[in-house]
Amino acid sequence: MDDGFFDFREVNFTPSTGVGQLIAQRPQPVPGRVGYDVKGRVLEARQGLDYPLKARSHVEVRREKGVELYLATIDEVVRISVDALKVIWQLAVKGDIDFGPGNLDFRGTCASMAR
Repeated sequence: MDDGFFDFREVNFTPSTGVGQLIAQRPQPVPGRVGYDVKGRVLEARQGLDYPLKARSHVEVRREKGVELYLATIDEVVRISVDALKVIWQLAVKGDIDFGPGNLDFRGTCASMAR
């Protein structure tokens, strides 16, 4: 806050998005360059790996100047897995929905995953 204090109820723990908002970008792999070790010996470049990212629910992909841009198509919560992006309508809160997680500023459905 402006006065230097922190409002723990206003903790934004889940990335929210807006329509058309950039949520990720992935450049294409580039060729490696030859390098040298400390004794001046040539170190051959290894080929870069290409890890594709899948666009799932409510994510649009555009390609501009060799970069894949991932944009949200709805105003909701971004979910990221190892190889995929999606935007979903539901926010899952681990535990009870009380003062613990703070204020929930979310337009979709909230679900408690209490034990």
